[in-house]
Amino acid sequence: MTKRSGGGRWVQWAMLSMGLTAIAPTQADLLDVIAERVTSSRDSDGGGAIKISPVNIRQIYTQRQLAAQEQGDDYTLTEFDEELIATDRWRYFTVHNTVFDSDVFVLEAGDVNKPTMILVHGLGQNGLRDWLNVIPRFEKEYHIIALDLPGFGLSPTTEGEYSPTNYASVVHQVAGVFGAKQYVLIGHSMGGAVALRYAADYGDELRQLVLVDAAGILYRTAYLKHAVEFPAELYGLSDISVKLITGVEELGQALIETVTSLPDAVNYIRKFRQAWNKTLGLNPNVNAATALVYEDFASAAHETRVPTSIIWGADDGVAPLRTGVMLNDTLEKSRLHSIANCGHTPMREKPAQFNALLAEVLASPPPQNPPSLLKVSAQAEKLVIEGETNQFYSGEYSEVEIRDSTAIHLQNLSAKRIKVTDSSVNLENVYLAADTTAMIAVHAIVDGTNVTMAANSGILADDSRIDLANATLIVDHEAINVGDDSQIILSASQVVSPGFTGYVHGQYRTENATIDFKKKGLQ
Repeated sequence: MTKRSGGGRWVQWAMLSMGLTAIAPTQADLLDVIAERVTSSRDSDGGGAIKISPVNIRQIYTQRQLAAQEQGDDYTLTEFDEELIATDRWRYFTVHNTVFDSDVFVLEAGDVNKPTMILVHGLGQNGLRDWLNVIPRFEKEYHIIALDLPGFGLSPTTEGEYSPTNYASVVHQVAGVFGAKQYVLIGHSMGGAVALRYAADYGDELRQLVLVDAAGILYRTAYLKHAVEFPAELYGLSDISVKLITGVEELGQALIETVTSLPDAVNYIRKFRQAWNKTLGLNPNVNAATALVYEDFASAAHETRVPTSIIWGADDGVAPLRTGVMLNDTLEKSRLHSIANCGHTPMREKPAQFNALLAEVLASPPPQNPPSLLKVSAQAEKLVIEGETNQFYSGEYSEVEIRDSTAIHLQNLSAKRIKVTDSSVNLENVYLAADTTAMIAVHAIVDGTNVTMAANSGILADDSRIDLANATLIVDHEAINVGDDSQIILSASQVVSPGFTGYVHGQYRTENATIDFKKKGLQ
């Protein structure tokens, strides 16, 4: 595609899109600009050209206000809408995508000859407006493309499943229309999940990936459980307070696990487009949120090779920081950055800090992640934890045994095996290497992120609840055996065993059985 200058014709173009026609380009100029883009823009199947059209944003808002008045409703412009109208240096288009057969509203900013940055928003009708603190900071350095995904912002609601896979295809078509090559892709919340899927499917087109508080990457039950976690720090509280808080959390999480283990109507609805459109498809947020939590990101989390910076609000109550910790381990080239005292939308809550951090990561993409240094020492001692509350342990041990304890945290720890009885335990960056069973859980609650087991057998669960993200089970015999009724949740995990080798992303509830990963988990 021929490169275009940033002046002359584009000054006129910006004025036209704002309704300022004192210097109006000729019709030939406008057709030439569009044709220049469309010539090299093909749909994802290599078919005909994708249609792009300039739009007057004042007219869009006027039409929406008139439509609302006809329905007896009030359509009030937000401060974000006013900013879009008032900024005369930005250019606006609709791009017709073939995924949903609909138009997508697109904002373009900056010099088209600069490196391209594409911004993908999360749930909510703000759409691309969530990036309005970011665009002015970077438009002098980048050619910026921000879009309203179908169903959000100024893009119309359409039929179809608003899944990360489908949305990634839409973004791909928009990128092609604007001639983007080797660009930076930044996604927030649901947009982070879309961006991860994009990197897995079209990674060769990306120079760098930035995930901001990415939502929905964990298996849906693990993701939903975050909603009942207490934000209060447990450290420093009395044992009684910790036990009370932990007990309430565990009750809420047990209820979620029980509900999600029941037969699931959504999986049935997903098989029939018409049923989806008439139920979940009626509301864009419900449509996109449901499709998000039903997408399997296991392979994307492990096979994406694009250098990835992960930015997270430390106090995010929507998407657990655990997701960022997991991705920082699964991705080949990654670095995790946490913003203190910040929730789910750091670019709006802490704009100056976010922009400074974004500029830093864009200037220094993360290198290859080093291999884990965790190992099991033959000289290590056994660690016994009994009757403890809210304690943290790390280091090398021969074995770890935990009894009658609450909120025990094992971090950056290695051992031959772990046995947990009548206790609740959190594991993070744990390595187990055993010639027997690596983990035994009896009447226990175990949550873990980045857990590797190389053993004769992986897990024995007896009347327990186990939730692992990025677990790697390399075993000579069975990966997971279950005695009394137990529930196992695995997010973006891997199993290497005689009976099964592959990714596992699901929920399993059984008793007196060996889990058969060739069969799907709970539906």
